[in-house]
Amino acid sequence: MAKDKTIQKQLDNFDVNFLKNRYQTKSMMEIVGVHRDENKHSDFLAWLFDSSSDHQLGVLPAQNLIKLIKKNGQLLPIIADKITKCTAKREVAGKDRDRVDIILEIEAEPENIRVVFENKVNAPETIDKDRTGQTQRYYDEYKQKDDGFTNVYIYNRCDKSQL
Repeated sequence: MAKDKTIQKQLDNFDVNFLKNRYQTKSMMEIVGVHRDENKHSDFLAWLFDSSSDHQLGVLPAQNLIKLIKKNGQLLPIIADKITKCTAKREVAGKDRDRVDIILEIEAEPENIRVVFENKVNAPETIDKDRTGQTQRYYDEYKQKDDGFTNVYIYNRCDKSQL
């Protein structure tokens, strides 16, 4: 019975208008007509995370990304406020004609983090003739690098049909 009251209380406090306003408002990308363009999404994310960008946010977006990754269960050795720099690279060439959408190189203490970021908008993952997906190929390639970075992999779906 107490559980029913808790659920009822949550329903009573539920604000439908908040959800309507949140999801009926167009995003900036929809307004300018690029919301289905994967490269535009990746360009924006790279700009946002790169601490040398002109947004004047410095390392704050990278700090928030690290906090989000930690929150979702992936343990990282760095402390978000120990990040000193984040460099974003776009369309990084790899083996077999693969191109990683975004590579973030985060300089931090006690170690540096490389985020291998594959961004998808209304497109499936690319599978090769051996039935290996591109994210698996990226993982295989970057796990072999011994260059002072701990790798983190993000596969981001940006279309509502695939949530």
